[in-house]
Amino acid sequence: MFRRFLLTLCLMLSTPIAFAADVIPPQLTGVWVGDGTVLQDNQMLTQAQGQAALYVNANGKAVMMVAYPPIGLEAVAHYDEQTHVLSLDMTDGREQVRVSMTYDEKRNVLVFDDEGQVRTMTRKAERLSPQTIRYLHLE
Repeated sequence: MFRRFLLTLCLMLSTPIAFAADVIPPQLTGVWVGDGTVLQDNQMLTQAQGQAALYVNANGKAVMMVAYPPIGLEAVAHYDEQTHVLSLDMTDGREQVRVSMTYDEKRNVLVFDDEGQVRTMTRKAERLSPQTIRYLHLE
């Protein structure tokens, strides 16, 4: 009996714990970029100082990528249809951070407040390519 308990406990501890992600509506999936951001093949962020791209998959997995050097933060995305707020729960290995942005349907942009400065991101690709999904581990 104790042996079975230990085996079950070991299996539970060796299984990665994942946060539950929301299904993201199609109007929010794809690649989102800030002003002046350059993408290769409408998907991958090129080597540009201080540029950012947000990759959102329909399964609720996302990555915020900043270049150069390229730094990517994996995120779990949640969308509140009532308030039109897309929230990203990210971790940099030390602490967990929540970044929220509002989806403006009329302009088709994501709007967020970056320490008092309002920034927008526009969608450059409606879908993520299979290569991008694999490369950024968004499956």
